[in-house]
Amino acid sequence: MRKGFKPRYKACFQLNVNLWARPKLLKFTSSKWKGINKKSPYSILGQKNSLKYSHLQPNARLYGLRLKSKQLVKKYYGGIKEKQLQKYYLSTKGFGDNSKVFSLLECRLDITLYRMFFATTLFEARQYINHGFIKVNGIRVKQKSHLLREGDMISIDKKYWSILSIKIHDLLNKTKSKALCSPHLQVDYFILEGFFISMPEYSKIMYPVLMDPNLAKEYYK
Repeated sequence: MRKGFKPRYKACFQLNVNLWARPKLLKFTSSKWKGINKKSPYSILGQKNSLKYSHLQPNARLYGLRLKSKQLVKKYYGGIKEKQLQKYYLSTKGFGDNSKVFSLLECRLDITLYRMFFATTLFEARQYINHGFIKVNGIRVKQKSHLLREGDMISIDKKYWSILSIKIHDLLNKTKSKALCSPHLQVDYFILEGFFISMPEYSKIMYPVLMDPNLAKEYYK
């Protein structure tokens, strides 16, 4: 096993959720996967039924809720390191809005490629970045955590355009993903170029599971 590799579905088992809404989990017949809510619908952040436990006294149960909420964020975005995730939370501390950290995470290059449907999974998007397939404003970027700004252009290097174009168009044909592209992105699937228009709004970020920004933020208090 190569260094740094961890089973991708281990996080789903630990958190007891189908974290990336992967259909492969539906085929798992082992008894340990029965507790996972495999048919949970997509949830939009900011729902009325979002958990609110701020009135509870500090105890083991409240700590567990905060920890799980933080772990959901950490694992969903590909297992971000603890120090890096804490840095994101600290950088949004002055805004007074716990949801700002989610908007900041959506500015990362790896999750942006995933939202553009240039990759099947977040981990595949990271492979493209590590191998130098992706350019930002015409410059090759190999940093998966690179934060995009308004107006940045994301494109594929000419050397790898023909190879990736086949994979991307096959993905689009299978999932009919063009209509589901995030509204903060503008993508031309004919030339495979996209523009990062603006930082996404908290209420428009789609997740397969319900995220609670308040509990996740409270973990670092």
